[in-house]
Amino acid sequence: MTKGEFGNIQAYFTLELDGIWISGFKLIETSGELWVGCPSQKKADDTYKEIVVMTKDKKEYLTKLAKDVYADLPLVVPYKESHLDK
Repeated sequence: MTKGEFGNIQAYFTLELDGIWISGFKLIETSGELWVGCPSQKKADDTYKEIVVMTKDKKEYLTKLAKDVYADLPLVVPYKESHLDK
């Protein structure tokens, strides 16, 4: 998770599921509430379409996990090379 100040986006993170890495998740704050935004793609009409879709209960579970990790991180996280950088 990369924690920082990106407007309403409080952090970016990658999810690993059984050896599949999905990048582009965001932890977003609106009206004082944190929630997870799934990876999305900008369409021609300047709206965004989620390219990863999950059930409401899975998204709520992921939001809880992301909020817990976010709360434990310092504002600046040292860069650590991952397999995605190679």
